[in-house]
Amino acid sequence: MIINKFKKIAILFLICTFNSCAQKNKKKDFKNMDSNFSRIENLHKEIKHYDTETMYMIKADQSACFYELFVNDFLVFRHFEQTSLLGHAVSINDAILKSGLQEVTVKLYPIGEYKGKNYNTFSKNAEIEILIEKYDNANEDSDDEEVLKIKIPQIENKDNLIRIKGLPYYEHTFTFNAEVPYTLKGWSESQDLTKMDKDELEKEVVTFYKSFRNLIKLKQSKEIEDQIYSREKEIAQSNFYSKEKLKKLTTELKSNLITPIDIPPLEKDYKLVFYGNGNVVKLESKKYKSINNNSALSVIDELNYIGKLRKAKVFLSLALHKPKGSNKLEIIR
Repeated sequence: MIINKFKKIAILFLICTFNSCAQKNKKKDFKNMDSNFSRIENLHKEIKHYDTETMYMIKADQSACFYELFVNDFLVFRHFEQTSLLGHAVSINDAILKSGLQEVTVKLYPIGEYKGKNYNTFSKNAEIEILIEKYDNANEDSDDEEVLKIKIPQIENKDNLIRIKGLPYYEHTFTFNAEVPYTLKGWSESQDLTKMDKDELEKEVVTFYKSFRNLIKLKQSKEIEDQIYSREKEIAQSNFYSKEKLKKLTTELKSNLITPIDIPPLEKDYKLVFYGNGNVVKLESKKYKSINNNSALSVIDELNYIGKLRKAKVFLSLALHKPKGSNKLEIIR
């Protein structure tokens, strides 16, 4: 098993998401920093490990179409490039709160303009294969095991033929059973934000994003760590992070949130997007709609790409919720 293949990739070389930029590419000295994000770095003392630590990942192999993949109504990957990503896999454990049935939705889109032609509907060559696999993180010799595979278009059974040729859009939802040793609260008991006045909610979310950006600008490391701690703890537990992994994560958090090269203004052209069946909300940039984490908040950092330091736009994922009984937005993913 090649562990590195489960990392999320950047859609563009110089554009990456907050959770996918490889720490090994950073070249910064944090020795003289006031904060060391010690609570997050020491999460290994709280993370439970088990004899079996099942990791789930999703793969997609598509042709002549674009797609988005959702797990339990959380976007885990989107692909809007004129290239295939054969064999690419994405870990989905942080979208799985507990054992049981998990819901997967695949949304398909025509490729639009290509080689001088406009494809507003699916051609006869449009197809996608979705594969769910798992492996045991606690066993170094664990092999990938197929959980479920689905093809679109396909004959699901003798009475149900999926046809997408000529359609302008197609969406398909299916479920699979996951067995994980942890249980996360996540957004399971959070308020349904779609029931709030949308304009008022948008104001609250924009205010939160701007406030978080200001914390970065002022290098308020303690306040930043306090706000992202719950998120990092749940992600660390669901992915069974080791002490070494948390140390690397902490270094990356410092680089992105305390010492970025620049902090662009909040994207003006954004949209309010709901996830987690309405319990989670984000501000997403319309300009970068093809990027996996097209957050309206980003920083500029420096990465080592093929031996050269280059500036990169790093999108900061801020998925917000309101816990039960609270009227305050908090970061959950």
